[in-house]
Amino acid sequence: EKFPEHWLNLMEQHQITLWNTAPPVMSMFLEYALHTPGVIERFRKLKLRCVMLSGDFISLTIPKHLHAMLPNCEVISMGGATEASIWSCWHRISRERHYQGSIPYGRALANQSLHVLSREDLRPVPILVEGEIMIGGVGLAAGYHNDVVKTDKAFVWSEHLRQQVYRTGDLGRIHPNGEVEILGRADFQLKINGYRIEIGDVEAALRAAEGVDEACVVPVGNGARKRLIGFLKCKDEVSAATIASSALASCKKRLPAYSQPSKIHLLDTGIDGLDAAEGEAARLETGREGSWPLSANGKVDRKMLKQFHADHEDGGADGAGLGGGGGFG
Repeated sequence: EKFPEHWLNLMEQHQITLWNTAPPVMSMFLEYALHTPGVIERFRKLKLRCVMLSGDFISLTIPKHLHAMLPNCEVISMGGATEASIWSCWHRISRERHYQGSIPYGRALANQSLHVLSREDLRPVPILVEGEIMIGGVGLAAGYHNDVVKTDKAFVWSEHLRQQVYRTGDLGRIHPNGEVEILGRADFQLKINGYRIEIGDVEAALRAAEGVDEACVVPVGNGARKRLIGFLKCKDEVSAATIASSALASCKKRLPAYSQPSKIHLLDTGIDGLDAAEGEAARLETGREGSWPLSANGKVDRKMLKQFHADHEDGGADGAGLGGGGGFG
């Protein structure tokens, strides 16, 4: 079930000590705990000793709230791929460390290896230079069953490493301390009017805006009509007008004009909408206030986000965006 009340009842009943889900599921649970009368006291009494999060972007607010309410609970970021035994790297999220923008992908687990290589010749790239994250080690699969073409494309031999590695399709870079930072998906790169755009960069610019908790960006349209649509999950008690101004300023500061979202939608968080003079912010009803729509595996359902935009594009599309005249751009 996707209902936090049910999860809380089960965790109390069975004295659960270990949590393991995609980050949006924990985000939904925290929203329920923080905004439902009487629940936060129950949450603080949970026996959780370890929260493991993997498979999607981890908002900085998730470990912040967990550390505040459950001071004895470890929060760990896990990463990897099914083709390399599910998990290949990890990072213990520190209470004291001030994270800039995102949680590190981390370091390789025992008997596995994590590399950032050039996509062309599979050569290790210098520190802080973007490349593709690739995985090696004893956890590597032999390939895809009865699919030689797909296997040969994903499982490749690196002459520079002298070993076989799996191409994750994730872009990243290595920091001087040896930690790998994930920058986004290679297949999240796209071209709009001839310009290459990294969706992860656009999402990072939106997250940096005042009043924004989490952000998700999806491409819509084809050819010359292709554009980016942003979705924001907002912090408490922040007006839509403030979010509009902040998000616009953040995008203009960090992004070239061609990569800025053409329209922004807000999750349904109960925040007051813009007044008539400024336009009206469309709200995405997800079934749980302030939560992302989730796919079956607990990740953000980007197809549903695209459908929501399509449903609000006709008959008042200009009013659906934040800011006057139909959003940013």
